[in-house]
Amino acid sequence: MKKITAFLLIYLLFSCKSDPVLFELTTSVNPLESGVISPNQGTVWLGDQVEISAIPNTGYSFVKWSGDLNDSINPISLIIDSNKDIVAEFTEMTKIPDNFFEKYLIEIGIDDKLDGYVKTEEIEKITSLNLTNKEINDFTGIEDFINLKVLIADNNFISAIDLSFNVELEILMLNDNLLESLDLSKNINLKILSLNNNSLSSLDLSLNLDLTDFSAINNILLSCVKISNTQVNISLNWNVDSSTLFNTSC
Repeated sequence: MKKITAFLLIYLLFSCKSDPVLFELTTSVNPLESGVISPNQGTVWLGDQVEISAIPNTGYSFVKWSGDLNDSINPISLIIDSNKDIVAEFTEMTKIPDNFFEKYLIEIGIDDKLDGYVKTEEIEKITSLNLTNKEINDFTGIEDFINLKVLIADNNFISAIDLSFNVELEILMLNDNLLESLDLSKNINLKILSLNNNSLSSLDLSLNLDLTDFSAINNILLSCVKISNTQVNISLNWNVDSSTLFNTSC
């Protein structure tokens, strides 16, 4: 009887010790597809020290850990004392390949290093940009400035710019650049537009019905500006070269 009791005591001691010393490590990322975590899951012994790394996918940047871990250090080491469910929080980044463009964003405090990327959430806060005389020739990334109302970028080296996502634009000035074409069909809130001293060969303003001030002087290839029937009278006060006509069927 004593042998049986001793055996049971030893069994219970080992049983009580073995069950709680193994813990589960599980991880996830937010938002989905924004990055990976290494290691991403597994069974870990009590007291083990584990180093966890958050690796962002292209176009994202690590922000912080959440879940059962609250820290911004990456990679991070932790000693396992319980089950852990850890989330790596990433933020979307906007690609800004033009160094002069990004330098300006650093100057105004929405970026902190010249690496070709800026946090999209910071860009979305911007409502006005004055990029005059900044030597910019590539405006890639402007599409994520979705709340931009004023864009002034006179005297740069811009030959093309995509403003199709900047639907809040009300004032646009791109004087003294190298523009050959410009699609403003999505910018229906435009009120002021100035495109002097470019190389435009065509321009369609027929959907920009709120436009009151317009100038496109010294675009020697611009023979016709397309307008709508409702713009016929107001267009008489718009400033263009004498060789440029306004017509509803350019």
